[in-house]
Amino acid sequence: MIDRLSALVNFKANSTLSFFAGPSFNLYDVPTEGVLNEQQQIVKNKPGLVNIGNNKGWIGWTVGISFL
Repeated sequence: MIDRLSALVNFKANSTLSFFAGPSFNLYDVPTEGVLNEQQQIVKNKPGLVNIGNNKGWIGWTVGISFL
């Protein structure tokens, strides 16, 4: 399972459109048994991976557009 903590800034462009962006910290709980190939690729290919106990963590970005 992947958990995410984000700190977002929201900019309202007009009454129907807004933008948001900010850094996020992601934490991946690495399963100890029955690991699927896709799950192995998540752990293997992430730049800036940090070991936190049995978990893997990395910092990324979240950006998006909201239609109000």
